[in-house]
Amino acid sequence: MSNLTDLKLRIRVDSDSFDNPRDVLRGGIPQYWRGNDLRIELGIFTENEVVDVSNFSAVTLTIRALNNDGEAPSASAPILLAGECTTLDNTVTEENWESGTAQHALFTFSAEETALLPGDYWLSIWAETDDDPAKTITLGAGLIRVLENGGGGAIQPPEPVVQYYTAVESDAKFVSVEAIDTNTNLGDSDAKIATQHAVKAYVDSAPTPGTTNQYYRGDKSWQDFGASTRAVPLTGLPAGTDDAIASTDTTLAAFAKLQAQLSAITPGMANPMTASGDMITGGTSGTPINLPLGTAGQVLMVNDGGTAAQWQDSASNYVRVGYLLITAQTSYATFQNIFTSSYGSYVLYFSHLMTATNAAYPCIQFMAGSTVLNGGSAYNAFSSAAYVTTYSSQGGAKSNIYLSGDTIVPTSSSCGISGTAFITGTNSANKARIVGTATGHSTTGGAATFFTFGGGMSDIYTIDGFRLYFSNGNFTAGTIAIFGVRNL
Repeated sequence: MSNLTDLKLRIRVDSDSFDNPRDVLRGGIPQYWRGNDLRIELGIFTENEVVDVSNFSAVTLTIRALNNDGEAPSASAPILLAGECTTLDNTVTEENWESGTAQHALFTFSAEETALLPGDYWLSIWAETDDDPAKTITLGAGLIRVLENGGGGAIQPPEPVVQYYTAVESDAKFVSVEAIDTNTNLGDSDAKIATQHAVKAYVDSAPTPGTTNQYYRGDKSWQDFGASTRAVPLTGLPAGTDDAIASTDTTLAAFAKLQAQLSAITPGMANPMTASGDMITGGTSGTPINLPLGTAGQVLMVNDGGTAAQWQDSASNYVRVGYLLITAQTSYATFQNIFTSSYGSYVLYFSHLMTATNAAYPCIQFMAGSTVLNGGSAYNAFSSAAYVTTYSSQGGAKSNIYLSGDTIVPTSSSCGISGTAFITGTNSANKARIVGTATGHSTTGGAATFFTFGGGMSDIYTIDGFRLYFSNGNFTAGTIAIFGVRNL
């Protein structure tokens, strides 16, 4: 009678076979009661003969959890139970192995080490040779089963190890799409459905949100919707008709109608004007024609036939032909080319002429073209005053003609010089003449002073303009107007 000291497995591995290692004591795959002290005796065979293990330096045994498909785990899966035997027995024979008295390697495990959860696990057994470098030889691999005996005890199973597929493993764990019907086995098609891991990876790789104006394009990039829409060419734009655009029209149809409507519009009017001051009037059948600018003093009137507009001399016998409003300092008030043959004489008005210097008086000089007639004896002039005892009068040959005297104070807005003059003899070779009156104030706020003045050219000239200026200082303010009077 013999004693029992531990649970024994006597496992035979055939290195030339891919069959599961088997327990020669019980037959079939190795299995044991969990939480028992365990003794594993290993016999190594090849081609049904005992292996000479004299060149082995060690034999290793490991137990790992199966993968999620119940198949062999990867080499990176956690090891739940492991043993290494470096003391190998090379005296094993077929006879003493069969009698149970010898084994090549012996592994022992405590009850705590074997307390795995019940179920199937993966057993791997390999050897390392004493070559340099050492060689690794798989002796056998397959299932090993852990049984629950239902007994008591304080031994607890180790914490379960959570295992995950790698990305490559997960992408490979697909099932058939086309096979999901009543006639096809799931394994008969190459089409794939992602496993839970692959779905999670897909969700995790979802794009970051874009903006409200963007859309997700086929190349997996966010694009601006408005910019992309505007960049789409109108390929296939039809000829279209100039009908009204309807709410049911497609974009291409609407653009086609719009183009037809634009094409039907009569081209706009061509601009007939060619110079500054030109005007557009209607010619024959309303065709636009150019009406050039008229001359000074002319007005726009209807022609004698009543068929068109034209510039004509004013029908009035009294026409303003020149005007100047002085708002900033200026040396001269010049009216060049103002006298024409359209008028026999002119009336000059000046109002509140002012300068920055007291004891100054306005003067006039005639012009022939751009030439100012200002010789020392160009004029025969005279002036007189009323309501003043002392003033700068004028008489005899002069280079200008006074329009007032220096007793008028032209520096105050209440004292500016105003007056009227009559000019004649300008439209032909003649001696131009001027005669007039002026008024002002001898002192600021004082009584009014009146002047009469006049004069004429010493020689015969064709006069077409004049200029006014102060005897001392610049103009600072005033209004000047010249009116033409037709020959009566």
